[in-house]
Amino acid sequence: MNTTQKLVVFESAQFALSVMVAARSAWIYQERQKEQPDLGKIERWQKEKAAFDKERDNLSFDDTDKSQQTIDKYAPQSR
Repeated sequence: MNTTQKLVVFESAQFALSVMVAARSAWIYQERQKEQPDLGKIERWQKEKAAFDKERDNLSFDDTDKSQQTIDKYAPQSR
């Protein structure tokens, strides 16, 4: 795999995780706007968001297999 192909896979994995983080942020915001927010949901989404952030931070340009696994796992959910 050449450098351009590796970059596409790496950036696609980053993007899929970023979409997952953004979705949780939106859900948290929407829940907080309610008169009686469900704090359990907010806490769960904050933990999920932190896990996605950590996973995104741990991606490596040179680990194409891990990036591809991330794409396979999260891209369908991020559409």
